[in-house]
Amino acid sequence: MISLAPLDRFDLSQLQPAPDRLKVGLGWIPEEQPHGMLQRLLGQETVVDLDAACLVMDKTNNLIELVWYKNLRTRDDSIQHLGDSVTGQDRGELADENGLVDQESMLIQLDQLAPSVETLLFCVCSHGGHDFRSLKHAHFRLMNARTGDELVRFDLSQQGKNTGIMLARLTRNADQGWSLQALGEPVDAQTPDQMIEFAQQCI
Repeated sequence: MISLAPLDRFDLSQLQPAPDRLKVGLGWIPEEQPHGMLQRLLGQETVVDLDAACLVMDKTNNLIELVWYKNLRTRDDSIQHLGDSVTGQDRGELADENGLVDQESMLIQLDQLAPSVETLLFCVCSHGGHDFRSLKHAHFRLMNARTGDELVRFDLSQQGKNTGIMLARLTRNADQGWSLQALGEPVDAQTPDQMIEFAQQCI
């Protein structure tokens, strides 16, 4: 597994054979929140609801499709969102050997993507408007969906007042291979559709 920092790039063609099925995972651990009867009565209990999404872009930076909790798959089924986690605790696979749990994940069939697809942009937004200071830890990772092997991981260190992060972009190379670049760009957005304009600027 390779750990990426912002702007680091990983070329999938380095892997032999290069994977044709990928799984993207997003997981997070919220900071301890007040709980109990008094907190509930005062309305002080909060739930951090993060939404992962994939913006499918063409070579002219136009949006082809947006895959998120309101649209769980592309028209050709090449990208599938495996469902929305409302609390971060109501979904997620068992922790792996590194103790990581993915609350939200997506499956990507690279060999099924339309030729017009140039870039996949992955982002996360806080639906309830909680900023990323309410998280103790968060991670984004890319796995080989056929083998389950973790390929790269990007630990999110942003602790600012932003409610969204442009996580990474997966770009088709001239040789038809793919490369992943970690971004970690903070964005003020509560839903993925609010990220589209920023996405078009950052490609």
